[in-house]
Amino acid sequence: MQQAAEITDWLHKQGAPEGAELSDAPLAENYATLKLTFDERYGGFEKAPKFPTPHRLQALMRRHAQTGDPEPLRLAEFTLECMAAGGIHDQLGGGFHRYSTDREWLTPHFEKMLYDQALLLEAYLDAFQLTGNKLYSETAHSICGYVLRDLRDEAGGFHSAEDADSEGEEGKFYVWTFNELREVLGKDADLAGFVWGLRGGRQLL
Repeated sequence: MQQAAEITDWLHKQGAPEGAELSDAPLAENYATLKLTFDERYGGFEKAPKFPTPHRLQALMRRHAQTGDPEPLRLAEFTLECMAAGGIHDQLGGGFHRYSTDREWLTPHFEKMLYDQALLLEAYLDAFQLTGNKLYSETAHSICGYVLRDLRDEAGGFHSAEDADSEGEEGKFYVWTFNELREVLGKDADLAGFVWGLRGGRQLL
């Protein structure tokens, strides 16, 4: 507590630099950087491994709200839609895995983090409020359902994460063979396998 008080006191003594004015320049510079690193094919930023980074998407949406420029919103929406449709999003159990091991958001590192769910929930709700697109509200509901079902502790708190391993193997709980898929989906298995890239062996759904 003493150290926190000392830091606060020091900050108060610094004051604002003389003649300094707040400007839009840092926000504009941040947007330019995000645009430069944006993946126009699959959404998100940079290449594999690819993290959701919802704070970047929220920065884009706020840029749109502040300026009226539709381009930042386009970048954010495209990324949110690609992630929601990809393997990084648990299509059955809800919630999002920690990151994608590939550029396409297809194959995740299967760990799920509580803080990711919280930040992604905010991003999808922001997008729904801006656009009214039901995909975003449905994805937000999916996140909440997962957190309340699987991460909530009996005592009322929340667990910080869900391990990637099950039965000593990473992702075993989440992956399917095509035969397993056909047993559940029947004639729709071919379409589901095509959408989620199941081409023999095991792959994420």
